[in-house]
Amino acid sequence: MTLVFGTSSAGNRGALQQIQLGINELASAFVIGKSIGSVVSRDSDATIFRILEDDFGVRVHSIPVWLENFRFPRRGTVYGQGMSRHDCQGLMQGIKVRSLQGVASIIVLCCRFSESVDRITTILELVISHGDNSSVISPGILGEPASRMAYSMKELLSNFVRATIDSDADSEQALDALKWMAKFAIDVGISKRRRLSVGRVQEHNLNLVTKLISTIKGVNEASDEGDNLPRESGQLVHDTLSIGAVSIALAARANSASVTLQCVTAKGVKDIPDLLDQSSFVVRLWLCQPPPQISNILKWGEAEFDAGRSDAEDGDRGSHPVIFGGQLEVACTVAGQIKEEFPNVPFEDDGRVVEMWAKGVEVGRSLQWMVCHPKGTNARRDPFAKRHIRPARFELNLNASDCFKDVPPQVDRLAVSFSKSDARLKALSRVIAEIVHNVFHYIDYLQDEDVDFGAAMTFVTVAIAVGCLHSITKAEAGHDDSYALELGAVCRGGSLRELVARAIHGEGLGHEDLLWAGATLWGGASLASHGHVMVDQRVIGMVSPHCTIILDILRDPKGFAKRGCQGHLIFMCHGSVPLLPRHAKTGFITAADVNPSRHSLDRNDGSIDYGSLSGVLSSLKPMADELELVLTLEPETRSGASQSLFCVWYAGDLAFELDPLVVFHNLLARPDHPNNCLRHYTQHMTLGPYIPIDKIQLLEISYFKVENSYAVFNAHGDSAWLLVAAGCAPMGQVIISRGSLDVISCDHTVGDTILYLGENC
Repeated sequence: MTLVFGTSSAGNRGALQQIQLGINELASAFVIGKSIGSVVSRDSDATIFRILEDDFGVRVHSIPVWLENFRFPRRGTVYGQGMSRHDCQGLMQGIKVRSLQGVASIIVLCCRFSESVDRITTILELVISHGDNSSVISPGILGEPASRMAYSMKELLSNFVRATIDSDADSEQALDALKWMAKFAIDVGISKRRRLSVGRVQEHNLNLVTKLISTIKGVNEASDEGDNLPRESGQLVHDTLSIGAVSIALAARANSASVTLQCVTAKGVKDIPDLLDQSSFVVRLWLCQPPPQISNILKWGEAEFDAGRSDAEDGDRGSHPVIFGGQLEVACTVAGQIKEEFPNVPFEDDGRVVEMWAKGVEVGRSLQWMVCHPKGTNARRDPFAKRHIRPARFELNLNASDCFKDVPPQVDRLAVSFSKSDARLKALSRVIAEIVHNVFHYIDYLQDEDVDFGAAMTFVTVAIAVGCLHSITKAEAGHDDSYALELGAVCRGGSLRELVARAIHGEGLGHEDLLWAGATLWGGASLASHGHVMVDQRVIGMVSPHCTIILDILRDPKGFAKRGCQGHLIFMCHGSVPLLPRHAKTGFITAADVNPSRHSLDRNDGSIDYGSLSGVLSSLKPMADELELVLTLEPETRSGASQSLFCVWYAGDLAFELDPLVVFHNLLARPDHPNNCLRHYTQHMTLGPYIPIDKIQLLEISYFKVENSYAVFNAHGDSAWLLVAAGCAPMGQVIISRGSLDVISCDHTVGDTILYLGENC
């Protein structure tokens, strides 16, 4: 399937010309796009620039030579209903460089890897309304002292920014920029330290952006004497000390701007990606002490624009860089981060580093996840009390033979020493120590106090965490090995650093913890990129800066219902996801809390039939002339399209609105698990009677609760009906049987509903 965008008469990117999305998909996409901005709404989002031109007199009077060949048209990927993949052509087709929309698009495309949506919006507001005499933009009446851009326009600009970033997702230009940033990290290196002043970095980035869209002629900022660096006649050189300039320059180059990144180190000069002959604009990053005349230029002073220190949005809390690349780049960078914290770690040999990383990832992939019920529910104290059920948790199921197998004495001593530093990892310490030993082959790892092998084991723990995420994540071929790692995730207390310890000790991890860890690994997610909002239990996915990561039930609800926890838990993709409702500021995809009134099924109600489990199951017959259920994920419009729910259609009518979180957790129920906190109280109970629920009854009553008994529903092999029944029952009061009923004969309590997939499962 291919989506093709046309060109409107105004020269902007037009509407979809060829599309094979369904009408429901289009409706959802336009509702969501109108709310937050997306690939399908970019044309309408760009109308703000026509307003600025027509009503405020804002004009673009010229374009610098280095931007004349900036390339807007691009291919991309759009994911439709069920995350079906569609190739997309003609995105951003017809945009003119010499236009307000063109200049704004250039700024967004160049800044998207280094700045948040809110910060890019602020930059657009500044360059449009406060441009100086060298800017290509004339602000019109917005430049008058008594005039300013209306506050409501900032939200419109934010929608345009998000729509442009969405249009660039998975494009060839974006992939080139990411490839070159990975090359920079390996060839030149990158600081692993936490950035102490985001506001100052933002000012340096703003200075570069304003220089890119300026009409300054091609003259060097510094004199030709003293730096001994290569330059071409007429080049404009922008000297900077800020790492943020790297992604801005490389993104400009990826979009065919005549821009070169030149990195100056103590070892020499490095052009990335390579030397562009006679580039009109050179961004020169100083990673060593620059000559005096350049130091004077770079001295911190008054900003060219009054960006406002408060605009850093708590940015001075600090942030970490994002590392792009594959296994080699990530392994070396994580090793560098560990070495910053533990200087004596033996990481001089990159070959050993990569070997340890690969072995750790392999072990992580081999570990099995299991679903467990959280400890401490009310049912532990009173199985018959009205239960407040918490969502299920996820733990790693360790193989006892691996954890307690015989190892050489020096490996055992290393494992014991490591477990003293973090007792949570004691069960896995021998496995980790053996990986280190298989790389270094030392006779004694503790005799040399100047070598910290415990830090090497911490490094292996992070690699195991990455492997554990791979084992539960489905991605398109090659995408799961392309990382955008937010380096804070591997620091002390970070999501990847803590993942394994939390998964084998204590209450395990929630689904939201796994989503967040995946987003920091593949999507460059950070608190700053998600609006400084912590992820919570109602989050079922997130659109991060460099990927989208969701619970796999949103991609394939029927398939997930059929296999439960036997398949992938998470789905990750690059590209645009216009059908996924999410919060505009945080990017979180949140489950709508349906919170319905429930029909009571009470054994004491004389009108309700009941019987034995086998008798009730045999009495539940398939519906005559049964029609297929149609499942869609839709925005919950009462929340402003920021939350999601499952809509289930039957015979053309909307039959059910289901909370995705309830559906997800009820489909994961594994009553035969030894950690099930209800098991202790139910194994000696006299079970029965059972109340039957058939499909016709479920269509009539929708949401239900069971009192003073148990209920049984037979899906007759249809996973869609299994999903519906799971969504109509209360969370945590469902037992799923996809095979024999014998396994659950003693593992349920009063109020539970048994959902039986039945034949053809």
